Amino acid sequence: MSDVPPIVLSAIVCDRVLLDAPTKTSSIISIRDRILAAKYPARHPQLFFFAEMTNGHEDTQIRVRLVDVQDNDKIMAEKVSKIKFDNVKRIVT
Repeated sequence: MSDVPPIVLSAIVCDRVLLDAPTKTSSIISIRDRILAAKYPARHPQLFFFAEMTNGHEDTQIRVRLVDVQDNDKIMAEKVSKIKFDNVKRIVT
């Protein structure tokens, strides 16, 4: 597993990501820049995190955190995944 962090080219939070297998393209549905609620804590049914990265080396562990903007120490959600970069110049989504 590589310790070299990849470079994030874009990062988008949205309601859904549709992947088209034949064309290998992605469609991002309902981009979110904030979640409004009448009161907190609130539940949001589902969120996706779409990112494009490059400069990755081999198998790389990625950690995505959703944090409270008023208290950066408060982690609202966290996901850890492993991504394989076949080529350091390749863009991975």
